[in-house]
Amino acid sequence: MKCSTVQRRLLTLEDAARVPSTVQSHLDTCAACREWQQRVFQLERVIPLLHVPSSSFAKARVLQQIRTPPTLWEQMRERAARLPEHARRIGHLRLASGVAAAVLLLIMAWQLMPGGPRPNNNDNPNPASDALLATLLERNLILAEAVRPRQQAETLASVADDLHGEAQTLGRHRDARASLDVVAIWYSQVVKVEVERAGRLPAEDRKTALEPMAQRLAKAEAEAEALVRDFWHSAPNHPLLTMAADARKAREQLEALRGQTVSQREMRLPATPASTVATAGRVLRQMPMLPAPVVAVGSIKAQEPGLASEAVRRFEKNRTLLQALVNGSVKLAVEDDLVKRAEVCKGVSKYFADEIQNAAVNREGTRAVELGQHLRDLLQRGVAANLTAVVAATPEGSTRQEECKQVGREVTDVLGPLQDRLQNAVTPESQEYMQRTLQAVQDGRQDVEKSLKKGPPNPPEIRTVP
Repeated sequence: MKCSTVQRRLLTLEDAARVPSTVQSHLDTCAACREWQQRVFQLERVIPLLHVPSSSFAKARVLQQIRTPPTLWEQMRERAARLPEHARRIGHLRLASGVAAAVLLLIMAWQLMPGGPRPNNNDNPNPASDALLATLLERNLILAEAVRPRQQAETLASVADDLHGEAQTLGRHRDARASLDVVAIWYSQVVKVEVERAGRLPAEDRKTALEPMAQRLAKAEAEAEALVRDFWHSAPNHPLLTMAADARKAREQLEALRGQTVSQREMRLPATPASTVATAGRVLRQMPMLPAPVVAVGSIKAQEPGLASEAVRRFEKNRTLLQALVNGSVKLAVEDDLVKRAEVCKGVSKYFADEIQNAAVNREGTRAVELGQHLRDLLQRGVAANLTAVVAATPEGSTRQEECKQVGREVTDVLGPLQDRLQNAVTPESQEYMQRTLQAVQDGRQDVEKSLKKGPPNPPEIRTVP
């Protein structure tokens, strides 16, 4: 058997350590192919360490590019690029300047037309959601509906992954140190509760759930250490190192819960993540048959200054909401009482209501619409759904029903001032956005009110006597 054939077979095997006898006989006599097999082993260990952004983040970025209209300057550049080559030469500068001025006047006139786009931050009727905000909201709603401890523990693990992904983004920006400190605190809080919930899993769930959770923590630990080493030059006391230490501690606790210490080889992770990540870069460069998009983990570069400022601004603008959602996920993960779950979601909704009022005052139409949709989802899936289940299962006038009604009254107290503000904030420029936001709030409030009304019993079945 030829070396090229053996090497291709090794790449196609599910486990490079378990090879057919024909391949093994060749490996026994060929040092070059044994070295190739070792490279495959290394790849299997380090590929899980490659950072893969959350699909929800990627989706939000693509939608933002599609939904956000080009700026005035981008429109001018696009039109200027369409000019013939001779018009852009120095000898025809006057012609080019005249055409550019005409294009500018046309665009300005178009923008000032009654039906044209408005030159303010409300010109996008389809706002692109903040990816982290939308993702954490969905985690909260899943926890508000969760019925099994395993689902609670695994959803918390996903929240930890979301925060780790945000830290990986902020960690490439020099001006994000203060924001990283906050993310590190949140991460520590989440992984502690993740371990606590994992400890309550039934024995049969521990066998299948704990190892993947431990692997995700090991990956987060390695990526955080690699980012500090390669971008921050091993800066001491960096918040990413704090996150790595928290991930390592949580992983060790999960391994103890499994009843045994999982070896690095069993988990297909390197014994020393930092050094192995560096080795991965060399291995990948020596494998010409690998696809071009595969890059070394250690090749970390700083983002452009504009992007850095935007990443920090986005995080800080939604910091209060993000913290409310992180706290909400922790509370929901340890709460099995449906009324208390509804109370947690009601508490989170108050932060969204406050931010929507601020957006209305500042005439941030697209932000008001985005947050209004989030608030509606919280009220429908987090508050109303839980109250409906309790009301349907308890007798009229019981203590539990009174608890539900109290939650409903508190929701009304939150939404009443918000609805008044939105109605008063409607102007010709923001009418579409505020109306959409107001409709979302009203839909959520109506669902909460309906959840408190116990439906009439099914009418008796009428049978026709033959």
